[in-house]
Amino acid sequence: MADPKPPKQPPAFDIASLWSGTDDKKTILQRSRKDVFYRQGDAADALFCVLSGRVMLTATSARDRRAMIGTFVAGDFFGEGCLGGETVRPATATAMEECSVRRLERSRAVDLLHTQQAFAGLLLRYKLRRAVRAEQDLLSHLFLPTGKRLARELLSSAHFGKDGPPEVGIPEISHDMLALTINTSRPRVTAIMNEFREAGLISYNGGLCVHCSALRAFLDS
Repeated sequence: MADPKPPKQPPAFDIASLWSGTDDKKTILQRSRKDVFYRQGDAADALFCVLSGRVMLTATSARDRRAMIGTFVAGDFFGEGCLGGETVRPATATAMEECSVRRLERSRAVDLLHTQQAFAGLLLRYKLRRAVRAEQDLLSHLFLPTGKRLARELLSSAHFGKDGPPEVGIPEISHDMLALTINTSRPRVTAIMNEFREAGLISYNGGLCVHCSALRAFLDS
């Protein structure tokens, strides 16, 4: 008797198919620094995917206290709360630099979750990575001194990895933004950045350059 044929494997999910049949003038959003994709309190009606640039998510309390929730780079999703029953945005999404972002209507995203297993897996893996990062961020805020929290944020901005280059130029982030990210004051960030520069952990040459290996050694010390 012939061996049974192995089951057919579903084709790999093509992320570009998310946007098939859509009007790029409506689904590709080009934004400049400080431009807003959506504001806290807006209707949660779409999922977004960063194509280039960086996006930040911030929330403001009833007492007008502002907090950074996270930052997103190429390949990241944001606004995915709309897929879990969220009806209004709990935070504001703002471009940190020149950005290109895809917008996917909630109804289309929900349909893909039900019909495209590969897409559901892609989004699940992304959410798991975000959950791990959120836990690491919490531990950082609870246990690391301010200088090491700042070092960790700079390494994250440089996308530092084992195979990454030893020096990475990144879009210069304002000290106000860094202070918001690591929950400290702007003067404290300025003082630490000056210390980092004097110690050779960062430099300025037409922009901010992170000396990743040295900064990682400082973070691990």
